[in-house]
Amino acid sequence: MTPLVFCTVFLCVAISAVGRTEVTTYHIYRSAGSSVLFPGLESGTVKFKEDMIHELRKIDEPGNWLAQFHGGAMTRSAYATRGRFFHQNKSFLLERLTKEDSGVYEQRVNHVTLIQVFLSVIDPVPRPTLRRQEDDTGSCLLLLQCLHSGGDQYNVTFLINGETMDGNVSKNSNFSTLVLNGTNPQHWGNYTCNVSNLIDWKVSGELLVDPRGIREEELPIYLFVAGLGIYGAFLIAQVLWSLEQLNGKYYRANS
Repeated sequence: MTPLVFCTVFLCVAISAVGRTEVTTYHIYRSAGSSVLFPGLESGTVKFKEDMIHELRKIDEPGNWLAQFHGGAMTRSAYATRGRFFHQNKSFLLERLTKEDSGVYEQRVNHVTLIQVFLSVIDPVPRPTLRRQEDDTGSCLLLLQCLHSGGDQYNVTFLINGETMDGNVSKNSNFSTLVLNGTNPQHWGNYTCNVSNLIDWKVSGELLVDPRGIREEELPIYLFVAGLGIYGAFLIAQVLWSLEQLNGKYYRANS
């Protein structure tokens, strides 16, 4: 029998032993440090027999198998300290995930792929910070910046009084900016920003946007102006009182 004929016969025997060739696909997202349970063979509706060969493999990795079963269960040494193989359904629990665990995994029976898992291990979202800036052009625009310290894959949403705020938003890897019209009463209220990815989300503290608010750096100027006003009012009162006294003396002298 030629090698080509042998391979063809072997593949046909393997497919018939498994009973199906349709691949069940999963997309799983986990945070670094968490765990993942790779689906067992019952997810692929396969009735496993003891004489079958089972492998859980990671594609494109040297020595790429994690667990095997052929007359007995075996876990690869590189995964033995953080992996657990469940013989009953051939599922596999992998703990303390790292970003290097991201990749494509396959459950194979008799060398036929039945289950494919796309695993993505990503970092949780850090809590964002929301700050307010005045527009330097002298217009009435307000700029709200949501600082999320890196992460182009983040989804950023601005909220006003707990409701999503639609507006002009620009985004880069470190912060997102919402442009507001400071004279529009509909833009006044308590703002937060929500930053999320596929596994996590965080909300910033509240920031009040109120046209009556005075920026801290402008406070001494306002106090100085207010002081001048009070002093001026005092001088005017003194002058009026003095004039009243003089007029009183004048009328008494001529009466």
